[in-house]
Amino acid sequence: MKKIVLAGQSKFLKFRCAQKLSVFAALALAFFSAPALAETGVFLTATQPSEVLAGDTTFFDVTIWNNQSDGQWFSLAAYPSDWLSFDGGLTSIFIGGYSQRTFRIDVSPPIDARGIRYGYTITAMGEKTGRSTVDVVVPVQQRYAGALLTDFSVSCSECRDFVEVGASVKNVGNINLENINFAFSSGKYTKNIVLEKLQQGEEKTVSAKFLVEKWNPGSYDASVKFSSQYGSDYKTEKFSVPQIKLITTSKSVQKNFWGSTVYAIVRNDGNVEDYTEVNSEKTNDLFVAVYPIEKPSSITGNALTWYAVLKPGEEKTISYSQVFWPIPFGGLFALLLAGYGYMFATAIEIRKSLLGRGENLGVSISVKNKGADADGVVVRDVVPSSFSVIPAFETSKPIMRKTSEGTELLWRLGTVKKGDDVMLHYKIKSSGSAGGALPKAVLRCKRGLSPMQKTSNFVVVPKVPGAQPKKLKVSVVE
Repeated sequence: MKKIVLAGQSKFLKFRCAQKLSVFAALALAFFSAPALAETGVFLTATQPSEVLAGDTTFFDVTIWNNQSDGQWFSLAAYPSDWLSFDGGLTSIFIGGYSQRTFRIDVSPPIDARGIRYGYTITAMGEKTGRSTVDVVVPVQQRYAGALLTDFSVSCSECRDFVEVGASVKNVGNINLENINFAFSSGKYTKNIVLEKLQQGEEKTVSAKFLVEKWNPGSYDASVKFSSQYGSDYKTEKFSVPQIKLITTSKSVQKNFWGSTVYAIVRNDGNVEDYTEVNSEKTNDLFVAVYPIEKPSSITGNALTWYAVLKPGEEKTISYSQVFWPIPFGGLFALLLAGYGYMFATAIEIRKSLLGRGENLGVSISVKNKGADADGVVVRDVVPSSFSVIPAFETSKPIMRKTSEGTELLWRLGTVKKGDDVMLHYKIKSSGSAGGALPKAVLRCKRGLSPMQKTSNFVVVPKVPGAQPKKLKVSVVE
């Protein structure tokens, strides 16, 4: 038996002279550690796989040593064969004389595999030699998920502007976590933040900020609740908001033709109801007057004061005008003057005149239109009972009617166009020596939809010396 080993060893040393020293050392170790190698001519070694999570894949390498001078085929097998797969689907492999081959075996335990150590036996059997085996242990760890709130903090115990709530979460499981939802609450407000990924063993901090400057003074709860398919947790703390009184005032001035308009904006930026006062700018200029748009609370000389009560967040605008009063007064006067000039330039006029002397007198009425066309023009005149109308007319004949005032004369002129000058005429005779005044004639018309009325001047009839009262027959149209 020893001779066989020495002979085989001698041939092996001759064949491997040109090989690397590291390979020679490995073969020598294999021969000395396994005496059966010389007998079977085949030897197996295997690496140990790393721990694997159920549902994942690990692997190990198997090396076959052919200790014979001739190459040969080796058949491969594994027991048990569950979860194993040979690299490339190998079931047999050819190895030359005094050579070795390495191949990979993958191990894929299912996701529901128990977390224990699984043993496998790998066998290689040569066609000319015996067989050799090697044992491999695959440690499998069961999957489990877990997350834990490790810290919770509130940025301030007495918060004026804002409060920031933060929470730290750690992955205490052996798989990566996804989509962890954090619900941060402060007072009556809630903000949701989603943490998309958290690696195994990783710890992250998330936070949310809440503005509290407008909150009512008092004590509030701040909390965080995280929830996911991996578990949930909840933590809470208290903080307070102090009383804040803060009213701000800003002013702007808008210049205009007659002076300026001042806008004062007051705003309550605190968290409690508060009041303030707004004063107009003081001025000693006698030609400057202050006119409030809103009634002031008090007036002292030329200074105005307004008091405003504001709720938290409320804003109010107070405005007043500073007027250099000669400007608007002069402007108003110019406007009135211009309006009067316009009315005079565009008016429709009626004027009454007395013609002749003695008992028989002529009366003329002039209608002159300086403006737009006048429609439905009617002229009415009354001759007192102390005079009689002579029924002879040189122009348009009026409608005559007896009234309590005397004799009424009515002319319906229709439309009088711009620039037209219409003359009406009639004769009267005094019934006695007494003179007197003739009443005003009245003109009525329309310009567009606006009705208008104009009156003429008075006409005074002088006394006729030595005249006797007479009765005249007058035809009157009723």
